[in-house]
Amino acid sequence: MDLGRSRAPALTLLAIAVLATPASAATVSVERSTARVLAAPGEVNQLTIEASTVTDSGAPLTAGPGCAPAAIGVTCLPTTGSFVDAGDGDDAVDARNGSTDSIWCGRGTDSVVAEVDDFLDLGCEEVDYGPPGTVGRLAWRTGGGSRVEVPGQTWARLDRRILPDVLYFIRRYHVQIWEGFGTIGHEPFGEHPLGLAVDIVPGAGGTWDDVARLARWAEPRQNHPRGPFRWVGWNGDFNHGHPSICKPRLGCAPHLHLSWSHSPTAPRHIARTVRVFEVRAAAP
Repeated sequence: MDLGRSRAPALTLLAIAVLATPASAATVSVERSTARVLAAPGEVNQLTIEASTVTDSGAPLTAGPGCAPAAIGVTCLPTTGSFVDAGDGDDAVDARNGSTDSIWCGRGTDSVVAEVDDFLDLGCEEVDYGPPGTVGRLAWRTGGGSRVEVPGQTWARLDRRILPDVLYFIRRYHVQIWEGFGTIGHEPFGEHPLGLAVDIVPGAGGTWDDVARLARWAEPRQNHPRGPFRWVGWNGDFNHGHPSICKPRLGCAPHLHLSWSHSPTAPRHIARTVRVFEVRAAAP
């Protein structure tokens, strides 16, 4: 028997079956002025999201409604932002495009280059928000206070004068602002009802070790906070601290609390004067 000839038809049929199987591809479409990028299962994506163009050097792209194939990638109608679901591979997403994006990394080990006003889920293991800059001198800011949302973390609001400090923390330590302005469950004469305090937990690309590094910087020695902070709540303070010390099952909420110094102010009012640290932009 000629074994080589007997295998040939089977191998030919297998090759035809493989070629006939449709290749998976991420789909790019526009829905209500938002570009939607949905990765196919099993893909390893290397996505770049620009103003009107999406490219993927790791997998093919399919143009859906509102988009069309281009020489490189897919070109879409003008959008106000994008929604990206990178799926289950070890993916990379570059979303530096000047618009507000929502990026879901999913399973796998994923890396994202983004802007601080982008929303990233906690499944993104490595995040680059750009250089954080450096801490400058302390200064008192009088007037100009109002409550604003934290970019990319819009559930949290705070006094706009401390926003540059908070954005520095997000870039440098990859933290999430769990809460800013708030009245329920907080000290009524503290800084939360003024929008001058934040509760901090790990954000996208961050860990509790990053939160601990920020805590040590803000309060090098217990009960001796660095300026401009009035009070720092962390290990050794009731209901605050690292999860290894602050046990949720015992009724303790693990988090870092930072309060900024300010002039005397009634609860729920805007402080006349607030102390902050200046943030020097990184050199280009």
